[in-house]
Amino acid sequence: MIRGIRYLLEYLLLRLVIGVSRVLSWESCHRLGELLGRTAFDLFGLRRRVTLINLRLAFPQMGKEELISLGRRNYQALGRTFFDLLKLPHSNFQNRVEFAGLNNLNQALQGGKGGIILSGHFGSWELLMSALVQKGYPIDAVAKEQHNRLVDRLVNEYRVRSGMRVIKAKGGSWKVVKALRRNRLVGILADQDAGGDGLKVSFFSQSASFSSGPALLAEKTGSPIVMAFIVREGEGERIIITRPLPSGGKKERTQVYAKTLEGYIRNYPDHWFWPHKRWKSTIDPY
Repeated sequence: MIRGIRYLLEYLLLRLVIGVSRVLSWESCHRLGELLGRTAFDLFGLRRRVTLINLRLAFPQMGKEELISLGRRNYQALGRTFFDLLKLPHSNFQNRVEFAGLNNLNQALQGGKGGIILSGHFGSWELLMSALVQKGYPIDAVAKEQHNRLVDRLVNEYRVRSGMRVIKAKGGSWKVVKALRRNRLVGILADQDAGGDGLKVSFFSQSASFSSGPALLAEKTGSPIVMAFIVREGEGERIIITRPLPSGGKKERTQVYAKTLEGYIRNYPDHWFWPHKRWKSTIDPY
């Protein structure tokens, strides 16, 4: 009963924020997102401890104050990302986005087996997929179901209205294969902890559990994997598409993904979703 009331309040609050976002400019939404992010970090301390533990593991050379400053900037960036999702269905954002490596996506589709776009909770990941859809690429996004079903339906509605198709991660394997057979692109965020069944690879010099799903999917279907990352440049964004990953075993491909993701995080450390308990299945420092 209490959980149901909480979920309803979360949904109504999200509806209110959506209403606010529709009357504000994109820049004003970003400023509001930064304010909310900073408030969540400094005042309420939401997942602050987890964030700082992760940052300390990744950047042991940083001092305490430097880590706190980075954590604060990260929450501000997450606030901007949240409002990006809310603005997507109501805005033409192509003039905000530059692309690098689109030829790699074109190359992936030439084989007629679709392609797997492997990314992570990095930068404005919702904008990444939507911008590619507006560019004319057929994309199905694999999404985990949230506990709050009301919020889950609303968020997925916004994803669909921004142009992409959504495949629920739970029980969606056949739909993913079907999309690839139709020469579509399937977007997957595979950077979060995969539990005891995941592949253990090196990530920031620590053992981390990653999902073997994308590599296994490529192995079974023959579909190429490209990685995509979105980085913030002033008030705009740049989307970078890598060359298709070379063929190899599940662990080799997964390690390449982890290493590439780590490289982008090191270059843009405030872009990643640090509040997640990334190493809970391996070293469990929480």
